[in-house]
Amino acid sequence: MKTYLFILLTLIPIYACSNCKQQPSSPSESTEKVDSKKVVKSDSKKATAFTDKKTVTTTEKNTTAEKPQKNVKPVPVTTKPAVIKKVDPAAEDHDYWKNGTGVLKEKYAKAINAVSFKPTGANPKEHYYVSNEDFYGLWYPYVENLGGAYIGVASDQNYTLAVKSGAKLVFLIDYDYEVNRTHQLFQIMVELSKTPEEFMELLKRKYNRKITEIAKSRFDIKTAKFISYLHRNASGFLKKHHRNRIRNVKRKLASPYWLTDQKLFDGWKKLVTEKRVFILPGNLIDGDTIMKIGTICKQIHIPVSVIYFSNAEEFWVYPDTFKKAYLNLPLHEKAIILRTVVLGKKFKKGWKFHYTIQSGSDFAAWMKKTKSFSSKHMARGYRKPIEKLYFSRIGPPPAKGI
Repeated sequence: MKTYLFILLTLIPIYACSNCKQQPSSPSESTEKVDSKKVVKSDSKKATAFTDKKTVTTTEKNTTAEKPQKNVKPVPVTTKPAVIKKVDPAAEDHDYWKNGTGVLKEKYAKAINAVSFKPTGANPKEHYYVSNEDFYGLWYPYVENLGGAYIGVASDQNYTLAVKSGAKLVFLIDYDYEVNRTHQLFQIMVELSKTPEEFMELLKRKYNRKITEIAKSRFDIKTAKFISYLHRNASGFLKKHHRNRIRNVKRKLASPYWLTDQKLFDGWKKLVTEKRVFILPGNLIDGDTIMKIGTICKQIHIPVSVIYFSNAEEFWVYPDTFKKAYLNLPLHEKAIILRTVVLGKKFKKGWKFHYTIQSGSDFAAWMKKTKSFSSKHMARGYRKPIEKLYFSRIGPPPAKGI
């Protein structure tokens, strides 16, 4: 019995070792077995004799690799100082006038509203609430998408011209207090309308109370009362004029405009609701308003692209005050002047007007002349026909004399 027991005890370790070699040899399993056998080694010298030497060697190497190395100097971390980019206000403004959308930024509105414009005190016998120029569509291709600032006198023909030019800022000026109140009345109506038809509907007297309430909420009492008066007493005239013009557009007896084209209407409404339209008193002769507009445009870095004078210039020769004011404007490189003149039946289109264009730089060259002259003088002597006899381009002044 003792003999059998001795043989059995002798064979058990050999059997165990034989089973170790038959197990899978994945790294994780090998490591686990080595760890367990290290425990056996501490408890039994016999188990040490049967330990897999190759596995122990691999584990020892891994253990050595995990130990931190001595005498290794840390790599210094170099951090560059933050570069503070200088913002160029002019570049920022130029980008805004080119790409900016939405309601006019407050800083630009403040810059404009900070300037006071004196009332003209004019009391003309006739008030031009509407345009009597039927074919200002001749100008559309020449102002297309110029951007920048638009300056215009007189009534609602400006709306279409401003939209066609892609204006980012609009200055409507007139020496007649009543014309400017008409612009304010139309602004209220445009904001309340989605279509030209809805605008025309609002000219009815039954909407006077609503118009009056809005006017009182926006303007001083004198202005609000006059807007209410205009809507109540001039709405019949305004409605009749625009109905006739809409018919004439259909008959091709007038150019398409903001009340015959939904896109043009939407474009004008966008300018109004985005607070980009400024209605100012101004007399072209004294140059005060034009001078101030030029200073504003320089301050906020927007070029003047389109100036519409209607036929206002033909009633006087250019005074020095006007010349200086015009030369103060920061003109767009493609700036264009739009005007009408009366040259006689042979040269008219529509009622009585001859239509002209002139580059901003050519007109500036004229404004540098010290002698007295008028728009009629330029149109009679220095125009070149563009289309038949009723549409022409006025060129620069001659090198000597005028």
